[in-house]
Amino acid sequence: MAEIHLRDLFFSESKENISSWGQNWILTFILVLGTFVCGAFGFFDIKRALKEKDTK
Repeated sequence: MAEIHLRDLFFSESKENISSWGQNWILTFILVLGTFVCGAFGFFDIKRALKEKDTK
């Protein structure tokens, strides 16, 4: 069984770009998850601000 080190998952020496689903799939998942989380914060913040604006 091949050993997988955390170092190898994040710092692979392959020439693949960062959005590929090769050895960087964990990093890709983290970036996609961060995009959704930040988008959700922004969406609900704008929604809250519009609601507060209408109540004044």
